[in-house]
Amino acid sequence: MGRIILQFTKDWDKIRETNLLQFTKDWDKIRETNLLQFAEIGIEIRRNNLLQFTKDWDKIRRNNLLQFTKDWDKIRRNNLLQFAEIGIK
Repeated sequence: MGRIILQFTKDWDKIRETNLLQFTKDWDKIRETNLLQFAEIGIEIRRNNLLQFTKDWDKIRRNNLLQFTKDWDKIRRNNLLQFAEIGIK
């Protein structure tokens, strides 16, 4: 009886070690795949964010240039008007 229990224990330990080893290998494979997937998603998110940032920045810059042009034209007209008024006096 003692030998059977001992053999069972040895076999069980061997099975458990094999299962743990297989689990570890599978887990490492899953983790590597997930890390790779995460990196790919991260790169895609970063690209999209940079693209969005560029689009937003271009929009802001265009709006600022447009506003600057409008303000500059207003200043220039006011200055020309002021100059004309001074010239008339």
